[in-house]
Amino acid sequence: MVIGLVIYALGQKHLAPDTLSVAKAAAKEDSSAVTQQKLSSDEWKRVWALVAICALNVVFWAVYEQQGNTMQTWADERTQWPVLFGWEMPATWFQSFNPLFIFMLAPLLDLFWAWQARAGKEPTSVGKMAIGSTILGLSFIVMVIGANVMGEEKGSWFWPVFCTLLLTVGELYLSPISLSLVTKVSPARIVSLMMGFMFLSSFAGNILSGYIGILFEEKIFSAEQFFWFLTLLGVITGLAMFAFKKPLNRVISGVKESAAS
Repeated sequence: MVIGLVIYALGQKHLAPDTLSVAKAAAKEDSSAVTQQKLSSDEWKRVWALVAICALNVVFWAVYEQQGNTMQTWADERTQWPVLFGWEMPATWFQSFNPLFIFMLAPLLDLFWAWQARAGKEPTSVGKMAIGSTILGLSFIVMVIGANVMGEEKGSWFWPVFCTLLLTVGELYLSPISLSLVTKVSPARIVSLMMGFMFLSSFAGNILSGYIGILFEEKIFSAEQFFWFLTLLGVITGLAMFAFKKPLNRVISGVKESAAS
């Protein structure tokens, strides 16, 4: 964290101008300053559009965070981890695969999106989020297959790890894109508030994740049924985001955000 702070301090000259601070400085001499203006009807529409996106994000995070909940239980109780020269990989290391895949896949997706942009085929922001949620849901089909193959016995580490690989792709399609969308679509004077609201959706999703996990822990659903349920939640959320593309485009048509719908 200290190294990151040093890099940030040294690299400030390369950052975009802080237009909000400039506006606040000008506000001292202008009674009609931006920070004192009421939101226009168009701005309120953009705010409510972001609120709707945040609501859908709650379901995404509730499904995604199963990797630290029921998926970790699966890794502890139902997975045979590799053994090398008598040493067995600890089940807790399962939590390292997601950040590892983020480091591996983020540069590749960045190149892929750049290639799509040059070809004029890059999905818009909400389009990427919809793709991400759909991929997240479909990733649990891997666990459905694994549960069928394994039955009641322990099985290969391939199933949870490959599922994690796919859901990480879904995360990369949604998480950074949603944060970027907030900064571009939200009225400038409440960007921080709306960013907090976006993180609030993650908080709510984590809470919901625990309640969903009860269905697995208390065996209300079988393993196969539970993973099908996660698949359904992710795919339905993705379809809802796809359906939201055109309405959002109309709401933010005045914003310079070519990838917002």
